Amino acid sequence: MEETLILKLRVSADPKNAKTINELIKQNKQLAKVIKEAPREGEKGYEDLRETLEAAKKQYAKNREEINR
Repeated sequence: MEETLILKLRVSADPKNAKTINELIKQNKQLAKVIKEAPREGEKGYEDLRETLEAAKKQYAKNREEINR
């Protein structure tokens, strides 16, 4: 589960993958799903994924800004 999660986050968090608003929306749906399914702070596995999760959350926010412009 953790290996799949990390791979999904790395692919989804790459801003070069999204060029249109529809692609950004699709990317944000993927990011939201992965972030929701990730271990929470204090749970086993969280520390290993913390940096990747933070990057995904930042990318989600950037995408959201671009979508709302």
